[in-house]
Amino acid sequence: MLVGLNSSAIYLGFALGGALGGIFQNWIAPVWLGIRAVVPPFWLFSSTLVSAQGRRRVAVEEPSLATN
Repeated sequence: MLVGLNSSAIYLGFALGGALGGIFQNWIAPVWLGIRAVVPPFWLFSSTLVSAQGRRRVAVEEPSLATN
């Protein structure tokens, strides 16, 4: 059941990506689509780095609290 739902979600993503790409191609020159496609992964990667640094700070601060 889960594999079927996963496959359906993948196919839905492909279909929506193609549809949205076709719509945006009418509004934006195809040259700019690549640049706009870089923004979401860059944003997600940046938020992952910020989140990882926050966890690292907590891990460093815990031993100092334990020794007091």
